[in-house]
Amino acid sequence: MAHRDTARTARAMRQEVEDLKRQLAPIAASIDSAITAGGADAKRIVADKARVFLGLATEWVDNLAHDAAETAGAVAADTAQTARDIAADGVACVEETIRKRPLTAAASAFVLGWFSAHCLSRRR
Repeated sequence: MAHRDTARTARAMRQEVEDLKRQLAPIAASIDSAITAGGADAKRIVADKARVFLGLATEWVDNLAHDAAETAGAVAADTAQTARDIAADGVACVEETIRKRPLTAAASAFVLGWFSAHCLSRRR
């Protein structure tokens, strides 16, 4: 599911880049015409178009960051839920094994405890 969300977000980001390019094309054309016209008008037009460009670029970066944060949050939530599910399945499996074979479980716990104590006492 997270992979589909990531792919969907990537497609949306590509679409936003294409939209931004389409919006910037007239601005670039205006800048070119202003440069050829020359003078104070050109400086004013370039400054105006630069402000428009900066606004569009800022909006695009904000949207990109927002989408990336949402996708990362969704992936993290899915991963955490999967880990909780796996842990719960493992605990259930151990509990079932202990119920079915209590003597084997007790013997295994005793041997593991003895082995651990033996290994730790040799280190001193």
